[in-house]
Amino acid sequence: TRTDAVSSLLYGGPCADWTALWKGAFEFCSAQLLKACGKEEEERYHEANGYADVLFQVAKRAMRADGPSAEGAEEVARDITGFFLAGAFFDCGGAASSSSSSSSSSSSKKAKKPKKGKKKPKKEEDESGSDGPAVAAALRIKDSTTGGTTGPLPFSVRVHLSSLFQSLLSEAVSAAAAAAHSSSGDRAAASLGALRKAVDMMDALEKSGGKALVGPSPRTREESGDDDNDDGDEGVEERPEPQKILAGVLDLAEEFGGGGEEDEDAVGRSRAAAGLAALSCALRLQLLHPGKDSGDAMDDSMDDDEEDDEARGDVVDVMDDLADATGALLRGEKIRADGGDDDEDGDGDGDGDGDGEEVNPLAALAEFLSGILSSPLASDATGGGDGGNAAHRGGAPKLVRECVRTAWAGALGLASSDGGDDDKAALLDAEVLSILLSNVCDPGALEQEEEEDGDGGESDDDDDDGNVFAAAANAEDMDLEGSGAAGASASSDDDSDDGKEKEENEDGDDDESDVELDPARLDRLLLDDNDSDDEMEQELEHHAGADKALAQLLKMKKEARKAGRAQRERIELSNRSRCATLIEAVFSTKGLESDVALVALLPLLRTVRSLEKSIGPVGTSGGKGKDATSASKEREALRDKLSMLLRDKVYKAKLRTSALSEQGKDERDEARESHGALALEIIDEARRSPNAAHCVLCGGAAVTVIRALPQDEESAVFVARQVYAPAVEGWASKRDRRLDASLFDGLAARCPDVARVMLPSSLSKAAKEAKSPYLKSESLRLLSILYAAPKSSAEQDNKLGEAGRRALSDALPSVVSAIEAALGGDNKKHLRDVLKAMEPVVAYAVREADGGTGEAMANLQVALGKAGGASQSQWVKQMCEKLAKDVDAVVSRGGGGKAVKSKDSSGTSSSSKKKKKKRKK
Repeated sequence: TRTDAVSSLLYGGPCADWTALWKGAFEFCSAQLLKACGKEEEERYHEANGYADVLFQVAKRAMRADGPSAEGAEEVARDITGFFLAGAFFDCGGAASSSSSSSSSSSSKKAKKPKKGKKKPKKEEDESGSDGPAVAAALRIKDSTTGGTTGPLPFSVRVHLSSLFQSLLSEAVSAAAAAAHSSSGDRAAASLGALRKAVDMMDALEKSGGKALVGPSPRTREESGDDDNDDGDEGVEERPEPQKILAGVLDLAEEFGGGGEEDEDAVGRSRAAAGLAALSCALRLQLLHPGKDSGDAMDDSMDDDEEDDEARGDVVDVMDDLADATGALLRGEKIRADGGDDDEDGDGDGDGDGDGEEVNPLAALAEFLSGILSSPLASDATGGGDGGNAAHRGGAPKLVRECVRTAWAGALGLASSDGGDDDKAALLDAEVLSILLSNVCDPGALEQEEEEDGDGGESDDDDDDGNVFAAAANAEDMDLEGSGAAGASASSDDDSDDGKEKEENEDGDDDESDVELDPARLDRLLLDDNDSDDEMEQELEHHAGADKALAQLLKMKKEARKAGRAQRERIELSNRSRCATLIEAVFSTKGLESDVALVALLPLLRTVRSLEKSIGPVGTSGGKGKDATSASKEREALRDKLSMLLRDKVYKAKLRTSALSEQGKDERDEARESHGALALEIIDEARRSPNAAHCVLCGGAAVTVIRALPQDEESAVFVARQVYAPAVEGWASKRDRRLDASLFDGLAARCPDVARVMLPSSLSKAAKEAKSPYLKSESLRLLSILYAAPKSSAEQDNKLGEAGRRALSDALPSVVSAIEAALGGDNKKHLRDVLKAMEPVVAYAVREADGGTGEAMANLQVALGKAGGASQSQWVKQMCEKLAKDVDAVVSRGGGGKAVKSKDSSGTSSSSKKKKKKRKK
């Protein structure tokens, strides 16, 4: 398999019968792998892992085979998957075929040893077909053990096979989903089918006598030796078996599966059931573990076993909660919160008529899925040097993430489907989105922020830092004295610190009483998060005189604490980034209520701003070394992901606003008030923007709020005028230095009718009174967008379009006057921008202007002549001539304009004639 010829045959190139070749490769490589495991040499183990890699590549290629060899290729992929399963997670010494075990008692008298040996090859073929590939692989591993001894494969080989098994499952799910998508099938059902095959192989292997290397999860949530304990002790609860939990979810998938295409509600329930069942299967497979190395130390092994038991118990608890949410969601029921007992009324019916609060099943599911994505189950992090335990996971995190996305998409599809129960639309409410936002945004982003000046806000980072790393300040491994209370003593009063120091001096040896060290002060030195490097060096200089070794120890511990904090932050940012995919799926659903969608705007904007400030202008945010750099990259990745989520999903979502337009006057007034308050908060957020990119996001959020209102003068225009008029004034006067012109570009581009009604008056005033020529030219540029012709005639037929034309016409004299002032100003730096902005304005005047603008247009004509004559640029001269002709057409229509035109026409016309004569010469 290491030659180019064999490699080309396995992984590509022409072949008449791929299935036969792949089967031969499986037989050969698996036999060589087991042969290499029979020699207790580390080099042979490495050779065995090499054969396993070849099998993995063969299985991947077989999974995506099509055409005549597809059926045989699927069988090869199952055989390799079963071989990986049996070799990685089971002790196959007790495995036996079901056919041989059932007939052994009846045939023992008649069967002789020679006959038994003759029939053995035939039995192996039957075993492979009847018991499945995993049992056949277990029997093969059992027969391959040398010297008649039984036992699992070597630990290093098991770890590698475990990694390949999980990666192969992930590839199988991806291949099945891709095939279903290409054939317009159900991706959730295809994923469930791929995972269910692996679960069935695992169950068959356990029934055949294979012993899992890691046993089942603890029976109770806390240790209790009495299973029949009826005393009602709190904290001790029977944990259900994962096999029974999964069986119940699979029964639900069977019950609600197979909905007809004509029934949208049945299709939604079928896809939701299949997606949630696939996730349950994936979690069930996460309980598999390759075990421990027999050479590990006893103490470390016991600690690892306790941690593994706790982790597996957590997985089972998640499976149990997920099963409850699945049943409630599919049946249209509510889930009783944990605060209430299932049978508080004591009637034994388990209905929980007591104080238990009913919870939206979709909200509960959102909380469970967010917890899964925030857990190590979905994390690619290796957890730092624990290579044995981390390496065995392989593609398991990818598999879990993919199944979570599939399950969440199915649940959202059920909540947004049109048919069936009318109450389903209420499932996707603000509570669901708030749960998702709490796992993505900063802790303080969901709360109301106090007003702060433009240069403030640095305290936000300190608060967030303290919330994220609160546990770091009280970590037991930072305790100098070895007790868990050192962190608490460091933050207590000076009197309590002195008392503790006296007690320690009294109990200590006399020889140590001469050492003048204050443990509380040293703890404060180590655990102070706000100290700078200079302060640290000063403290170290103070202690270095007493003990240089102690000074070096303090420095090493401080560096280790900073590295640990950066690593924890990196993991937390990665978890938040994964949870953002759930929010993205929410805004991809059809018919999302506008009131629900608007909940996400401010928290996401505040989080992006916090990340921008923590990254800094050069992309560095405190800390040194590899971990700090990795944390900074995670911040940038999360910022980019949330920004893209806002731009591409939230702002482009098709929100449902029909219900708001059908409400009465009181409800419309209340909605207008709430939307106006939200838009004002968004503009306040824009005033805190650290850069122009964040201001653009704020502008998009404000426009989204305006679009969620009925597009009329009483709602959308009223709120827009209330929000944007002060913003334009603050921007033009430089009072709000953080605001950018892009804030108004979004309104003009996405709500042109609303912008034409309320922006012309504010922008025309800004074009005259702005504090700088640049702001004046930007105001004219925005006005040119408003005066541009509508994209279609339909925009001119509605009432809002008529109001916009009136507003543009009313503001036209003021706009023309502002343009005239800009042309006649001393600063010619923005002359080209002014001329470009004039084109739509003059074109609108040619179409719509009446005689009332004649005098202003005549003055503009004179200003154009002067600007063209004074400029040395040929483009400017030509542009002024072109615009002067259009202005002349407007002036000629008005009575007052004609007199002004005849008075000033000599200068303009003579200058144009002179230019023509010069060109002829």
